[in-house]
Amino acid sequence: MTRSLQKKRRLYISGIVLLVSLASHGLLLNLPLPRSIEAETQPDSPFDESEDISVVILSEQDALAEAVPELPEEAVLDIAPESFDQAEASNAEPVEIAPEPSLPDESELLPEQDLESLPSPDENLPIEDSTTSNYTPPASPPADTPLVVFGDAFPHPAGAVGGCFGLSECNRVAGGGSYRSVAQSLITNLESQGYSTSERDDLDDTGRRIYELLPPGDNGSVQYLMVFSDVDGSTVYVMGDRILTLSELQTLNAQTNLNDQSG
Repeated sequence: MTRSLQKKRRLYISGIVLLVSLASHGLLLNLPLPRSIEAETQPDSPFDESEDISVVILSEQDALAEAVPELPEEAVLDIAPESFDQAEASNAEPVEIAPEPSLPDESELLPEQDLESLPSPDENLPIEDSTTSNYTPPASPPADTPLVVFGDAFPHPAGAVGGCFGLSECNRVAGGGSYRSVAQSLITNLESQGYSTSERDDLDDTGRRIYELLPPGDNGSVQYLMVFSDVDGSTVYVMGDRILTLSELQTLNAQTNLNDQSG
């Protein structure tokens, strides 16, 4: 009896559970769906199937004309140069000016070998002897000049240089003392060679010494040794067959050239 009752209870409980389950499922199926779910389930249709679409084929020119819109006249703006803001002009980047090309140095123009081959300024330069003159006097002066050419044995003082005022017969001594000391040295050396000398005291002008000379063994042929002090402090001396002043000596070259041209 007990076992049969237990089986009946189990069957009864199972039937109740089944009925409750079926009832709950039926209620769920009958519940209305939300609108959002309905909207998602419905397909999007941009066009109504009932509407007719008309297609029109246009020519190329009409298509281009319709594609390019016409701009209104008001869209064109007349911008004057004055309308630019001065601040924008000041903020503009400055234009860089290219620097002028610099000239190459002379040392860069010559290769190193050429620079090494060039002699130094103090190297291999001829040294002039200030005591001798580069000018060779002529054998005899022109016929119309009163000057006399010095002989090879004439005792010139140290430092004498031939050629002054454009005259080859004129000699100059620079830095050899005063003109008086140069004149005294000349007379002393000439007397040692046998010359007879006599100073002309009546012609003792400032800055000039005049001496009469008689060569040894030559009687009656008087020559004059004239010693002058030039403006630069140097001493100038000449020999001639007549007495000259310093101004006459300075213009003698021009007079000689003028006589040669007229002759």
